[in-house]
Amino acid sequence: MLYFDRKTEGPLIYYRMKPRIDRAIAEFRPDLVHVMYGGVMAGVVASGAWPCPVVVTFHGSDLLGENLSGIVRRLLSHHGVRCSWRAARRAAGVVVVSKGLEAALPGDVDRRKVRIIPCGIDLNRFKPAAPDECRA
Repeated sequence: MLYFDRKTEGPLIYYRMKPRIDRAIAEFRPDLVHVMYGGVMAGVVASGAWPCPVVVTFHGSDLLGENLSGIVRRLLSHHGVRCSWRAARRAAGVVVVSKGLEAALPGDVDRRKVRIIPCGIDLNRFKPAAPDECRA
């Protein structure tokens, strides 16, 4: 797992992360690269020529933007959405957490590579139970 700390390293970290990803892939030789959120980072990762497939999971504002924020944040968010679109087109697989996010993908994204996998818990299937019963 690679973690890029935007808070510490600043937003330009996304444009400086490719060498770190290159080193990590060369060292660990993963079967798959999974980017947990869209945006600039997903755009950078999905544009790489890695020897393994890239899957991107989109959660919300990475495809929908932040339309209720101030003008600067909205502009930055719009850039992130466009990077997400690019990543969705290039990725081998796309996961969205809702049907609404699938609809937010650009029309030219191959829907055969898109999966809807909600992040929530199915409360009909998983219910609180006694600890001993759960352990069994």
